[in-house]
Amino acid sequence: MKKIFAIATAAVFIIGSAVSTFAVDAIPTASTILLNGTKVNVNAYNINGNNYFKLRDIAYMLNGTEKQFNVTYNGALNSIVLTSRQSYMPVGGEMAVGDAETKETAATSSKIIKDGVEMEMTAYNIDGNNYFKLRELGEKFDFGVDYDELTNSVKVGTDIGNEVEYRTDLLTPCIPSTPIPGAKYSG
Repeated sequence: MKKIFAIATAAVFIIGSAVSTFAVDAIPTASTILLNGTKVNVNAYNINGNNYFKLRDIAYMLNGTEKQFNVTYNGALNSIVLTSRQSYMPVGGEMAVGDAETKETAATSSKIIKDGVEMEMTAYNIDGNNYFKLRELGEKFDFGVDYDELTNSVKVGTDIGNEVEYRTDLLTPCIPSTPIPGAKYSG
C-alpha cells in the first residue's frame, strides 16, 4: 500500500510540474520600446516577469547594424537557425502589432542553433511565432538591453556591446553632498 501511495504521489508531482512548466500566460508588454533612443512599435509579451519579443522582429529591428543576424528554420531538423553578422531576410509579418490579448503559451519545441552550435535559450511559441527573452538575445548577440522603471521603457542599444548607449548618467562623476573625511575632490 505504501508503494502505491508513493507512486501515486510521485505521478501527481510530475504531472503537476509538467502542467506548470508548459501552460504559461503571456501578457502583452505595456512598456515603451526604444531602439537606440527611437520608439518602435513591436509586439512583445511579459512571461514570468521577463519581456519576450518575436525573434524575427528583433532580427528585423537590428538589420543594418553591426549586431544584425539572420533567422531561418530547418523543418527537417526542427531547428531555428541564427546566423550572426548576416543581413536578416524578411519573410513577412515582421513588426505586426498584436491584438493586445493575453495568450496561453508553451515553451518552443524547436532546437536553437546559433552560428552552427546548438544552444539553450528560453523561447515560447505564441500564435505560431517564437518569442525569445530579450536580455538573453542581448547576451547572445552582444546588444544592450535596459529597463527604465521611471518611464516604463525597454531600451535596446546596438552601438556599445551590452551597455545601452544612452545611459550617459552612469558616466557622470558623483561628488557626495556630505564630504567624506580625508577624501580629496577635484573640480
